Amino acid sequence: GIFAVSEPVMEEIKNEFNIQVPTAVVPNAPAEIFLNQKNDSKNISKDILLLIEKPFILSVASLDPRKNIKNLVSAYMSLDKRWRVNHPLILCGGGNNSVFANDNNTLEDETIIRLGYVSDEILAILYRNAYKVVFTPLDEGFGLPAVEALASGAKLIVSDIPVLRWVCGDSAVYVDPLNIDSISAGIQSESLAQASFDKTKFSWEQSASIVQDYFAKHLSQTE
Repeated sequence: GIFAVSEPVMEEIKNEFNIQVPTAVVPNAPAEIFLNQKNDSKNISKDILLLIEKPFILSVASLDPRKNIKNLVSAYMSLDKRWRVNHPLILCGGGNNSVFANDNNTLEDETIIRLGYVSDEILAILYRNAYKVVFTPLDEGFGLPAVEALASGAKLIVSDIPVLRWVCGDSAVYVDPLNIDSISAGIQSESLAQASFDKTKFSWEQSASIVQDYFAKHLSQTE
């Protein structure tokens, strides 16, 4: 059989190959920490407390060029400097230049804060306190940062690609990831949708149940 983490990816697989086996869509899901809407000040470092004092823009992505950090930074830098000073861009995400072609050689600026890899605990705090979360990849199989942001109640701007339409529905503002003006307009948009997270669609319990039902059905047919 074949499993895929989203319906758009499953459609791509079916369109590309002559599928003769059963299939199932088994989505990823956010960790429990992203569903907790409260900050535990005891576990927040002074550095993070200072970061979340301002209405910051958050983006979570690796160094993979597919994540499109270069266009995001270019769009952000096109905004008025006075606005950027009051709305710093925080970039989170790991990466290894020996694995990913480094697409992160973007303009350094005092309004851009690069945190690199952070723990889920810190990431959850950043999602909950972000002024806006911006996720503008060129392509995705699922888009876990978008789901984590929605679970955390964040206001979300994402690429207008099929998988993120499937994940976010009406709970995000959509931008063209190849168009700098579109991304910058999205960042400054004030007509952001209220985040809505569907726990029944994106939960590890639900995904486990889909896998269990799949094997119960299809293994019994082969015996």
